[in-house]
Amino acid sequence: MILGIVVIFFLIFLMVIFPTRIKIINKILFLFTLIILILFAAFRDGKSVNDYELYVGAWYWASYEKTTIEASFIFIRDILRDGLRLPYLSIFIIYAILGVVTKLFAIKKIANNFYLAVLIYLSHFYILHELTQMRAGVAAGFILLAIAPLYTRNFKQFLFLTSIAIVFHYSAVLMLPLWFLRTNKNTKFLYYLVPIGIVLYVTGFNFIQKIPIPYFQTKLDTYQELTEDEVEGYAKINVFNAFYLLRVFIFYFVMIFRHKIAEHSKYFYLLLRIEGISLFALPTLAIIPAIAYRVHEFLGIVELVLYPLIIYAFRIRIIGYFVVIIIALIMFCVNIFYNKLILF
Repeated sequence: MILGIVVIFFLIFLMVIFPTRIKIINKILFLFTLIILILFAAFRDGKSVNDYELYVGAWYWASYEKTTIEASFIFIRDILRDGLRLPYLSIFIIYAILGVVTKLFAIKKIANNFYLAVLIYLSHFYILHELTQMRAGVAAGFILLAIAPLYTRNFKQFLFLTSIAIVFHYSAVLMLPLWFLRTNKNTKFLYYLVPIGIVLYVTGFNFIQKIPIPYFQTKLDTYQELTEDEVEGYAKINVFNAFYLLRVFIFYFVMIFRHKIAEHSKYFYLLLRIEGISLFALPTLAIIPAIAYRVHEFLGIVELVLYPLIIYAFRIRIIGYFVVIIIALIMFCVNIFYNKLILF
């Protein structure tokens, strides 16, 4: 499993350092990347990743009432299992297709450098979503697709894509308030988001338990039980973990060079705002780790497009490429050796 993901990482790396402008070759490489990522996710070794057995168990559950898993999963499962009489592996194939296709097409649409963005994707979100949290992975794919209509203020398209994301994972509802984000250059306030979040974390301030929404409070209670029972790795949260600090460092680096980078991407200021909110969410919501991580990772999906833009912070472009590749490599190693998202 580890060897396979390392080989894929190396192949994408080669595509980054040896680009081509020949359209037919680019189309072939895109198709090759799409297929290999889908196949690896669909036929992954279940013993090497978390949540795999959970989905196998959900395949055999008799009814929706036995789990809090989204109805969309049950619907797809019932068609595959009861309608088409397919084995449980089929649901992993479907979710792999949906997760990879949505993200790659979103990257192709809004990213400046496709393969550099895919390298960032592979270093973290592919491992986290397509190999582990596949329901969240599909939802995150549709969230990424919703960035373009969010920027162009196409409310119907934005609502449509966000609604699909919510169907695949209810936590995607947090995308809806982003409609009110502005995309202008006034971003100085973003400097204060992380410090404010850390202050709220240190003081133990908890506002989310006061939100008077019945369904939200029910989910909140469930997540609270996960924390108390030390389930799914949510029992403890270290706000100052290596991965978070790396993201904070990159965020402030991008903030410093924001005016220079913004010249090369019309989506930049929107992506920067969403990333700032993502980094604010982890310490602010840390009292309930499951929610903190979910919000942080869902909104952090914009890193796939934001981080490759770092190349424009450097006058000598090759240095920028080197920096982004190093970031991808560090994230990749942290996920495997520190976070242990893939087990040996």
